[in-house]
Amino acid sequence: MLNVRQIEYCRGPKVLTDGQGLRLEVDKSQNKKWIFRFTLNQKRRDMGLGRFPDVGLREARIRRDEARQLVAQGHDPIAARRRIRAEQHVTFEFAAEQFIQSKQGEWKNHKHRQQWRNTLDAYAIPKIGRTLVKDIDVQDVLNVIEPIWHSKTETAKRVRGRIEKVLGWAIAMGHRTSHNPAVWTGLLENLLPSPAKIAPPVHHAAMSLEQIPEFYSWLKSETSVSAAALRFLILTVGRTSQVTGARWDEIRLEDKLWSIPANRMKSGKAHEVPLSNEALQLLGQLPLSTDNPFLFPGLKSGLPINSNSMRLFLRKKMPQASFTVHGFRSAFRDWAEEQNQWGSRAIEACLAHKNTNKVELAYLRTTLIDSRREIMNSWANALRA
Repeated sequence: MLNVRQIEYCRGPKVLTDGQGLRLEVDKSQNKKWIFRFTLNQKRRDMGLGRFPDVGLREARIRRDEARQLVAQGHDPIAARRRIRAEQHVTFEFAAEQFIQSKQGEWKNHKHRQQWRNTLDAYAIPKIGRTLVKDIDVQDVLNVIEPIWHSKTETAKRVRGRIEKVLGWAIAMGHRTSHNPAVWTGLLENLLPSPAKIAPPVHHAAMSLEQIPEFYSWLKSETSVSAAALRFLILTVGRTSQVTGARWDEIRLEDKLWSIPANRMKSGKAHEVPLSNEALQLLGQLPLSTDNPFLFPGLKSGLPINSNSMRLFLRKKMPQASFTVHGFRSAFRDWAEEQNQWGSRAIEACLAHKNTNKVELAYLRTTLIDSRREIMNSWANALRA
């Protein structure tokens, strides 16, 4: 075993050993550094433990023993040290950016990514952005969301969920070892009032079923692209982004289907919409353009109409109206249920709602296309009543 006097008077190049893998390497410039040599998974590795005299003999032995214990447990002490060093520098702001980058391929549009950044930049980053993720506790999370929990409940819910996701990423990456202080169930639900009690959900305003046929008849008389897009949305009960982004190569006239690819669906799964005769008639009236692949072309060549076009059309034509574009989906849902002819699964499938019942999903082997075609034809007839 080595002693301090040996080390101080040693001249290199030379290697001194202290046992159990601890070595002192002395180069020709008389620089002295501690090395722990170990074998893991049948591979020899060298781990630096610091320079002498900054790290003395006693401290070097302590570091060696800690590393040897990790090796005995099957862990790589070099990787473990790297994780510890990373934890000392990973702030919430850095972790949030890394999480957003890791989800780029999963999130379908720029708007969703921007919403993530905007809410975190507005509420979380100013208060915990520079805090190390390993140090964030429940009180830190409350400091972010509690001031807006009553006044901006929906936003506060989103912020809390996004903080939870970022800290979950930090835990998965080894930057944090303790529990996630932003989880709702079993933790924050005991410290904050239920969102449902302080801010009941507000549904999209929908036109009454009695008013829709007259409105639809008037809409058919309108000749703008936005009016045609709104008609198509009502007939297919699609979402705004699906309709504005609809392309001619998605339309299968021979099968009377509109095939929406997975990357344009909220659920992330491809969806087929049965086209009623009324919808097919509308498509037959749309002009075809050689330089624009979209059903509803915008003012700029090769681009569709703006996502706000239908909303602005309604605001301009009916400034006093309170109903929304999305509300037509709600109206369809009410109408379909009132008919008492079809099961809720078929109705939900028309709306492309995700089935969260795992038992049903395990046994459901059909898209219910025939039932949905019947529903969509009946809906078109009701619109023209």
